[in-house]
Amino acid sequence: MCVLIPVKLPCFSSLRLLWRALSFRRRRQLLGLQLLSLVSAAAEVANLGALLPFLRLLANPWEGLGSLGPLAALLKGLPHTQLLLGLGLGFMAVVAASSLLRALTIQLQLRLAAWIAADLGDQVFAAALARPLTWHLRHNSSAVLGHLTKDVDQALGSIQAVLVVVVNLGIVLLLGGALITLAPCSCF
Repeated sequence: MCVLIPVKLPCFSSLRLLWRALSFRRRRQLLGLQLLSLVSAAAEVANLGALLPFLRLLANPWEGLGSLGPLAALLKGLPHTQLLLGLGLGFMAVVAASSLLRALTIQLQLRLAAWIAADLGDQVFAAALARPLTWHLRHNSSAVLGHLTKDVDQALGSIQAVLVVVVNLGIVLLLGGALITLAPCSCF
């Protein structure tokens, strides 16, 4: 007989405490960042999905047009050089849009982590200031501020690491799901 023992991981309880410490605005921004990361992942899928048709078109433009579906009928009348130029510019636009979305996601991820750390720092320093005068007389204020600052900086690093994992996990899941959906036989 197999008995399952519930395991409480300390990192999940820390994340739960961190979530409770966040304001409604920061929670909403976190959800917005996750949505942006999913849009970024969809752009990555489009980027990878456009690569193979583009390479087919470079190899043989007239046979490669079949991979473009309904767009092929519109492009069949174009001369060879204009077709390659137009499709090359279109592919470059997809790559540029995907890269810009990814860069925006990373920038917002770092900015949000800094905002969360600043909010936590405000809460920590407010809690230290709310201590009774006798506590402040017993403790060196420089040492207390140094420890609090160091702790908030460490929290910032942890928040950034968690955001990197969460955002990249969303991208990997969407990208992997799209690849498995599009070509299930080649995955296994």
